[in-house]
Amino acid sequence: MWKREESGSEHEGHLTALVAEQSLVALRAVAVLEHLAAGEATRAAPHIGPADAPWETVAQALGISGQTARARITRYALRSRCTGEAAVSRADR
Repeated sequence: MWKREESGSEHEGHLTALVAEQSLVALRAVAVLEHLAAGEATRAAPHIGPADAPWETVAQALGISGQTARARITRYALRSRCTGEAAVSRADR
């Protein structure tokens, strides 16, 4: 299973070096990553719920509290309803 500490450390080192050398490029890279991550989360959220895994399991996978996990997944799921991402995601299956 993916572990936050292990997989992120190499990338964090690259970002740290980039920030030191080219701050604006680093900010742009982070903005692109945030945009991509939000899009994927919006597509995934409608497929996650208590029937799939208890909120505490979801929270542990995200590295946050159960209440925060539920709020985050709900926010992404609501965003997918507003943007139609859920329909697109289901059609891709």
